[in-house]
Amino acid sequence: MSLDEEFNLKWNKHLNTISQLLGEFLKSKRLCDVTLSAEGQTISCHRVMLAACSTYFQGIFDQVNDKSLVVMIKDAKFVDLKSIVDFMYYGEVSVEHDRLNSLLRTAESLKVKGLAFQKKNEERILSESPMPVDVLEPADVPLKRAMPPMNSMAKRQRVSAPAHS
Repeated sequence: MSLDEEFNLKWNKHLNTISQLLGEFLKSKRLCDVTLSAEGQTISCHRVMLAACSTYFQGIFDQVNDKSLVVMIKDAKFVDLKSIVDFMYYGEVSVEHDRLNSLLRTAESLKVKGLAFQKKNEERILSESPMPVDVLEPADVPLKRAMPPMNSMAKRQRVSAPAHS
């Protein structure tokens, strides 16, 4: 055995374990660093998870790096937002037939990978989303700065994101 020899160490259940832990962290609100709000209700989440699953959230977090944020999603139903967050964390969600169109519209507005149409290998402009947001910082203080609707930021911010299914 030479000292230059390499060993490949593999954790066979890595993805399953990480997925399970992230779901537990979501349920217990452990290590959450962003709050989403719609219709006066809130969900505590993890920026890294939202950014990994949505170029829309990635664009917001690239611009605002405060330690504690509240992102108010206007024109979205809280039940749809909660279902979308569950989809991001667990990879699936059950939705009643009469809510499906509303959920998919919100997912499209938030550019949720796996639920929203994404063009492959094309530059995406963050402003394509009609979903207006406000960002509060920190989570427990009144609004200090309001993010303009994403469509007013088209000329300033572009994100290139590959499609993920």
